[in-house]
Amino acid sequence: KVVLEVDNALLFNYFKGVEYKLHPYYWDMMDLRDWKNLVVNDRTILMYPFDWMKILFPARSIYHSISFQELGIGSYTVLNRDKLQEAIQKEENKNTIEKSSHIVNELQLNYLNKIIAYCQSNNISIEFINMPSYPTKEVIHDNKKLHQYITEHYPSIPFHDYELLALPDSCYGDISHINYKGANALSEILIRDIKR
Repeated sequence: KVVLEVDNALLFNYFKGVEYKLHPYYWDMMDLRDWKNLVVNDRTILMYPFDWMKILFPARSIYHSISFQELGIGSYTVLNRDKLQEAIQKEENKNTIEKSSHIVNELQLNYLNKIIAYCQSNNISIEFINMPSYPTKEVIHDNKKLHQYITEHYPSIPFHDYELLALPDSCYGDISHINYKGANALSEILIRDIKR
């Protein structure tokens, strides 16, 4: 089973300059269209081969210890940040909700559909997950749009939406991210809901 995070950021935005798109782990899955999309839409990441080839951090490890995450192969990162109240204050100072365009980014959609097709062609079940965010008016509004899109376009894929999960303020590092307390609370829920 593959559990894939699908949220507003993934569906409605494209993150330029994020070098992980060129991680060598993905090269055998990238086709000509993928490379063309990068050259046309995101060519700045081609300028940093030491990042996307993941040479820089292993080379640094010769001189000093580095964290597991710096190797670029993923793992859990402890978030100790405590900026929730500051972020809430900024939200309250806004006069209106900043409405996202809610126009699906075609590049993001292409990659999402490629992952789904790969899983389906290899008999791998896939489920979507949406991680908790602090329930501001904007988050609640955007969550409705996400639900609408997922329900219409992917009705057969289970969607575990925890974005509006009721967690105490102490579980958030900021509006968009839970901290280690939130991660512990969510882990218990994920074990119950997803680990079957």
